Amino acid sequence: VELVMIYLQDLEDFLHHWLNVPLLPPEQNGIYFPSQRSIQRLGLAIEPSPAIIREVTENRLDALFLHRPWKLNLTQWPAHIGILAYHSAFDERLTVSYNPTLATMLNMKGVVPLGEKAGRPLGMQGTIPAQYREDFLQFIRIHFGQTEETAGLLPDIIQKVAFVGAINEALVQAAAQGNIEVYITGQLRQPARKAIERTGLAVIATGHRQAELFGLKLLREKLGQAFFGLELVLL
Repeated sequence: VELVMIYLQDLEDFLHHWLNVPLLPPEQNGIYFPSQRSIQRLGLAIEPSPAIIREVTENRLDALFLHRPWKLNLTQWPAHIGILAYHSAFDERLTVSYNPTLATMLNMKGVVPLGEKAGRPLGMQGTIPAQYREDFLQFIRIHFGQTEETAGLLPDIIQKVAFVGAINEALVQAAAQGNIEVYITGQLRQPARKAIERTGLAVIATGHRQAELFGLKLLREKLGQAFFGLELVLL
């Protein structure tokens, strides 16, 4: 089988379409550091570690994907290693947010937005096949790791859920009015706690970093399906 050459522009074209980048406001979503080198090994990281150049070299990477590239010192960066960086698109489509891939994984039906920011959904709500509380928690643990925090009482049987990339009083109120049984977010913010107590809404906080790592693994899976022969390395 002949391998098709993959370039940074090919990856950007694919991700722009898959992550709905044209619908987002101008921000860092796309090529961050250009390179014409063909790509066989792509590294994936949330943000650059202090030893990122050594990691790139040791893993024989041809290019790098970063969610938050801001701490990277480009003055020392190897000229032949291209970088893709997706910030808002990653947060909005790959974490605990309006995430169609996550909805598919849970066989969620009737998916509609919950909350909005600048006309774009902050999260999604819908109905999943009825499952016992422990089975649902097991799904969360498998994909997100140990949860950071829970609040409220989880019902014995769970069907109506929401995944939202934020939490505040208004969002808790909207979820409660929509008969949501479990609200999953990244971090449990202080202003929401009184509303949670008042409404009795059950909330699971996966942890901010855990939500991002989940997104990175989804990205690895999708790129692996879309680009035959592309080796993907989680840093």
